[in-house]
Amino acid sequence: MPSSPGVTHTAYLMADLSIDLSQQAAISFEKEPARFRDVIFQSLKRAVDASKNTEITEENLQKSLIDALNESFHDAPVLRVVFTRISMG
Repeated sequence: MPSSPGVTHTAYLMADLSIDLSQQAAISFEKEPARFRDVIFQSLKRAVDASKNTEITEENLQKSLIDALNESFHDAPVLRVVFTRISMG
C-alpha cells in the first residue's frame, strides 16, 4: 500500500497477517467480511500516511489494528494480530 495522493513523503507497506478473533468477532466477520477488510485497510493506510512523523513498527501496527477493529466492532473483540510477512519502506 503506497502513501495517499497529496502526501509529500514516500512510504510503503506490504503485509500478510493473521487475526485471532473472539467467537463473537468470528460471527461478525462472517456477516461483514468487507467491513473488516475496510477497517484493516484504513488503519494501515493511516499508518503509512503518518509515517513521516511516526515510525512504522510491527508493534505499532498491531496495536493500531486491534484498536481500530475493537472500536468498529464493540461487542466482538479481536484477541491478537500477528504479521506473517511484513515489508516497510
